[in-house]
Amino acid sequence: MHEIFDYFRPIYISLVIILTILLVNIIFKKNRLELFNGFVITAISLISLIASIYMTYQIGIFADELSMGGDPVSVYMFIIIALLSIINIVAYFYKKRS
Repeated sequence: MHEIFDYFRPIYISLVIILTILLVNIIFKKNRLELFNGFVITAISLISLIASIYMTYQIGIFADELSMGGDPVSVYMFIIIALLSIINIVAYFYKKRS
């Protein structure tokens, strides 16, 4: 019955990959081409965070309705996405100041 939660994992993994690529781009970017500004980084981070919050909430509803335990992997991925979202925003504005 836990295969219901497995359908959410590719979305979580995609969000983690997108946020990781964004963080690598922030850390190692050159000043030649400004592809990502503060608005884009904040928007991507917040959209990823909101989507992750909604999916985690839906997993909780499914677990409650089906009288089963939640998915700990999804909760860990949510925590990773939340941390990466915050780190991306902080890293961009910290790097921009220096």
